[in-house]
Amino acid sequence: MTSISTPRIRKRSTLPALLSICGLIVHGAVAAGPAGLPVTPPENSDQTALSWLNGAPILNAFCPEDKALATYRPENSALLLRGAHFGMVIDRSQPGLITRLNTKPDAGFDTAGISAKTIEKEWSPSALRLVVKWQGKEYRGAPDPVVLKGYDWTELPVRMIESGQWFQHVELADISLVEEGGARLPVKTSVGVRAWGDRAVIEWSIVPESPLEGAEATFALEAGGRVVDSQALTGLLDPARLRVAFQIARNGVNAGLPAHAGVSVAASASGKNQPQVSFSKDSGAWEIVFPGQEWPNPDKTDYPEALLDRVTEFGLTVENSGAEEIVVPLRLIHPNHPLTGVVPMLVDAEGRQTGLPVQVSKNWHTLPAKRLPYDGPWVHGSTLFRIPPHSTARLGYHLVHARWQGVPAASLGQLCLVGWGGHGNWNQFALGSWGESFCVQPERMMRRALITDVRPFLVLGTNGRKWSWSGNVGGGDVMKVVTAEGLYLPWRTVRTESRLIGPNLAHLGIEEVSRDGRIALRTDLLLPRSDDLMRTYLRVRVDVLEDVAVERVSFFQLGADYYNLNSSDTVAFGSGADLVAEHTPAAEPWKAVVPGVPIKGDHPWISLYGKLPASNAPNGYGTRGLVLHRYEARLGGVASDTPYFEGYSSFTHNIPALGAEVVAPPDLKMLRKGDHVEFTAEFVVFPPNSASFYGKDPALIQALEQGAETWRMTAWEAAANQPRLVLADGTKILTPPISTTLAGLKNGEFLLEGGTGLVPVEISGLPTFDGWRVEEQIDAGPWQEIGRLFPEEAHPQVSYDPAKKSWSVILSLRTRNRDGKPITRNLRIAGTATVATKPALKYSRR
Repeated sequence: MTSISTPRIRKRSTLPALLSICGLIVHGAVAAGPAGLPVTPPENSDQTALSWLNGAPILNAFCPEDKALATYRPENSALLLRGAHFGMVIDRSQPGLITRLNTKPDAGFDTAGISAKTIEKEWSPSALRLVVKWQGKEYRGAPDPVVLKGYDWTELPVRMIESGQWFQHVELADISLVEEGGARLPVKTSVGVRAWGDRAVIEWSIVPESPLEGAEATFALEAGGRVVDSQALTGLLDPARLRVAFQIARNGVNAGLPAHAGVSVAASASGKNQPQVSFSKDSGAWEIVFPGQEWPNPDKTDYPEALLDRVTEFGLTVENSGAEEIVVPLRLIHPNHPLTGVVPMLVDAEGRQTGLPVQVSKNWHTLPAKRLPYDGPWVHGSTLFRIPPHSTARLGYHLVHARWQGVPAASLGQLCLVGWGGHGNWNQFALGSWGESFCVQPERMMRRALITDVRPFLVLGTNGRKWSWSGNVGGGDVMKVVTAEGLYLPWRTVRTESRLIGPNLAHLGIEEVSRDGRIALRTDLLLPRSDDLMRTYLRVRVDVLEDVAVERVSFFQLGADYYNLNSSDTVAFGSGADLVAEHTPAAEPWKAVVPGVPIKGDHPWISLYGKLPASNAPNGYGTRGLVLHRYEARLGGVASDTPYFEGYSSFTHNIPALGAEVVAPPDLKMLRKGDHVEFTAEFVVFPPNSASFYGKDPALIQALEQGAETWRMTAWEAAANQPRLVLADGTKILTPPISTTLAGLKNGEFLLEGGTGLVPVEISGLPTFDGWRVEEQIDAGPWQEIGRLFPEEAHPQVSYDPAKKSWSVILSLRTRNRDGKPITRNLRIAGTATVATKPALKYSRR
């Protein structure tokens, strides 16, 4: 079903009628999970993670400090796949490919820095056996040597196809079959691993160059001295696939996939083209392939303006006629729609958001001269839940594409790089669906940068049109350490968590440890929806676990060493509305061009600007700023709340580029055990001028007219974007994005004031996805449901947290009226069993 109107939560369900029209039969009782949810939500133990075990096996590296990392290192090519139920090491450099398998509870999932030594000691040795017997000879699997042409990484044979919290898919290419004398069988083979929290499917693909009659192929997974699962095939006449699989069950490890007797899954659409549903032995899940849609776009923009508020809707029915609760993994397959931004939602039969998490993976990359499996445009959703016995669950599946309630939606998804190169881990945030907004690569493979593509928002694109891709002003990193030996310190065993995927707020968490195990790093990146600026918040926590002698430490790089795509020639430092210093230094590659200086005061900031293309050029560029909303550290055993800022010259595309950094004090030579750094930074990109900005925010337009392409834009943001959430006892929460718990609110009430644009507020700890409401009080009048004053706020984002087994409500609130004047707002969460209905507290208004 397709709607062109602003999405609304229906008071009366159309889903049962839709299911009836489409001929779906519903039997048994209606499923009811916790708090009335139609299903039982996933558990924390259902999550999985995929990363390089010892850090990425190859990096873009040019400096003396990291040049040893520039070549492909087979000894570092092992991938770590882990969850609470099992873990495996996938190592393409070894003939067995899967070298370790652990089916004990935990599998190191809750240990961010699990080491190769621990795995070698505690996990069972394992191997995949790929064997073909033909004409009296036996051929066994042997990975081909990795030969890369410079930084052409399209041939990298380890490819992350899908990755997230629930479903992992990695492909190992270029595996030959070789007999003892060295002769090779004329076939092309690859191995794919697909995994959920409780199951894994491993597939061997064999493509003979010519028919091999009478050939006998055997595929087996061995672990701990026994065969876990195996499959055999006689005759390789055409492309063939062999699979081995296992499931972690109550009685241990079972070969193959679980039986599905009594379980049925159906999906429906309003048009004549209906979704196709089947159980896939490839992915170990029910797969729903949705029909394609029409996207008329007469203006030839990157997103059709007439469909900005389109929400696509489908119906889902899952039945369990068996006598036991069953885990239902779902794959949601979409062939075509705008790819850069999409927010899938699972709703109940009344259209209410359930908050059930959905992993988003996608791709759009294609090299026509070098087509590879899994390249090209696709969007896949992955989710799972449990269905009680003898019950049927009815759900809606909605896709928010570009805007949510008239405002560009924030979204988060994993982006596959097959068809582009690198094939590593990449996560992409978007505002709307007409280009990337903020990209992150947790493994730092490409140009050794955590932050990659960053683009200004609501700026005429590189084609000179609205709703189109803007220019890339990206590049940045968190916690770059050069040791006393002059060596770059890499990171390993990364674990990512897509906490929120939108539409009001997208949130990616990244945990990692240094390769030597002496520093732990947690980075949370949050992108709120917006109709003025692209603001990404970073919450960073560094903990020093053992002493580290250092030459240089950068806690944050605005413009990474090799990824700094802007032509800025001027850097300014300040605090709040005030300028402290401004410099236009000569650029020298990889050198500090402005010495580190302490910046005192509230909300210190960095601004990079100058040398943009002509103001009338359709370039889509902008200027960058960084605001520290909070900074607290203990360095060398000494506490400090004053950051140091430094101008630093990076080197991108063989051209020096000016950047700026938050650095350690210049005299720091040792990070001591127990040291830490914690800060919240706002990475913001400003339009180059008011003429190229097609948003409607009056305060921003006025600021651009007075200070575009100067430090004044960052100073304006630092001074204005200071939201305050005030609790009933007077406690103030000052650091955006604001988060608190329901238990911390007396009567569920709070006051919000200050800030620019739409202020994100997350309130966690709700016991249910429904049965509560958000109310506001306007001018001391009666409490009324939110959305009367600003209709775009009417339906907050709802999210389920498997770790806490509770829900969050994520609000996106204005603190300025339509004329840009500040307002103060009284709000409350009402109606839950945990919120008392006492007389409302009265707050004074400004």
